[in-house]
Amino acid sequence: MAEYLKPACAIFLPHIGGYMGTYFTGKQLQDWKKELKKPSFAPPDWLKSAARLTTYSCMGYGSYLVWREFGGFNGDNKLPLMCYGANLALSWSVMPLVSKTKNLGVGTLILASVVGTTIATAVTFKSVNTTAAYLVYPYLGWMIYSTIICFSMWRNNKKSMS
Repeated sequence: MAEYLKPACAIFLPHIGGYMGTYFTGKQLQDWKKELKKPSFAPPDWLKSAARLTTYSCMGYGSYLVWREFGGFNGDNKLPLMCYGANLALSWSVMPLVSKTKNLGVGTLILASVVGTTIATAVTFKSVNTTAAYLVYPYLGWMIYSTIICFSMWRNNKKSMS
């Protein structure tokens, strides 16, 4: 594989689950979300898309830096890359599960788990490559913000969801 394709693939990888989730649940989830009371600090959809693009790309490049340190899944980068993989799996599960259950409490719990695995990813990335850890921080901030929004929406819509 050409050397420039390796970081490109790593940058693209985190987006796969987001695109798949949007493709399979986007319309259904968007229709349902229109009925919900959102907190005043919830961002517009265009900003969510831009934030997801930016933070996923940064985190993807960070994973490449960790992967590159040992030339693959070897040595001390196994745990950081496993944390990263768990983080992606949890992150990718939010939209389908919330869309299926129509339960923002479930969404809040999954997002809180994403925050936990993001912290684990940043900490373990830092043991391999400090820059990689710094590239995870914007995603961590966005996930904390997203969790607060989801919790607020859950709290504001409990009566309409029961």
